[in-house]
Amino acid sequence: MQETRIIHCRFCHSKNNIPLQSVFQNVDTAKCGRCHEPLFFPGTAKLPHLSSAAYEHPSDRRTLESIQKFPGIDTMLKSLIKESYERANRLYHKANAVAVTSRQFPRLHQIFLDAAFRLGIPDAAELFVVQSPMVNSYISGVDEPFVVVTTGLLELMTDDEILYIAAHELGHWQAHHVLYKTASRLLSEAASALAEVTLGIGRILTVPVQLALLKWDRCSELTADRAGLLAVRRVDVAIRSFMKLAGGSRSIYEQMDYQAFLQQAEDFHMDQEDNALNKTYVLLQEMYRSHPFPVWRASEILRWAREGAYLDILAGQYNENFDDV
Repeated sequence: MQETRIIHCRFCHSKNNIPLQSVFQNVDTAKCGRCHEPLFFPGTAKLPHLSSAAYEHPSDRRTLESIQKFPGIDTMLKSLIKESYERANRLYHKANAVAVTSRQFPRLHQIFLDAAFRLGIPDAAELFVVQSPMVNSYISGVDEPFVVVTTGLLELMTDDEILYIAAHELGHWQAHHVLYKTASRLLSEAASALAEVTLGIGRILTVPVQLALLKWDRCSELTADRAGLLAVRRVDVAIRSFMKLAGGSRSIYEQMDYQAFLQQAEDFHMDQEDNALNKTYVLLQEMYRSHPFPVWRASEILRWAREGAYLDILAGQYNENFDDV
């Protein structure tokens, strides 16, 4: 049986029952049955006045609130990071990477601008390309953000997938994640160094804060994944990006099956929902990771597209309160 959702027309306010599969691949196809106006903002349009509060993952919100209970932590982290790590990190990328402009990598530059425009971000961050076989991207800069993508990522992803990933990183900025993500990276590095010089005793002191930041760090990725989807507006592009992150390469990509990976993501979700021991194992396995497992991310984004506020936001109803998933 085909899955459907009720969408309210933002022009005449009538209810429309639409098939999910068709709009997951092309939101431009959906028209109101009464007034025949588009039900969703077009695929390339800006989402005006969009706030990260509209798409924030509830786990991101809860875990960050628990960290912010530490008195003065925002001011302390900002003063420590801005004048030390952040300054050095920006200089490093200016010296060791290629800055993307309208003249340097013009197509990539336009993709990046498109991602910012669709999310309603007025001033896109700087973008750098760094030489690395690792498939990776990240954002840095608390006050003046910049995004870094690797050549390994650019070689593996299509233009649509690059747009999804660019919007993911910009979503971190829109959601004010950069300060805490930088702190999480720094604390992980400091904890390892401290453990070496204190024969492991120092780790006992840093582990609780480190694990708290890493837990939030993983949750923040789920929020940024939603930003990516809101920009690219194709669920299949988001899922394919995770499939490539999990195990893709140019030499074998033509042998990969999108539907099989989709089923794997759905099976993974059911394995966790139906078995508490499975959920415990997954939590233990990712405890020291900064990112959730790609299959879990695929499962989460698929569930949000089906049951959450994704389509409501594209229908222009993101100033209302929704029960999130």
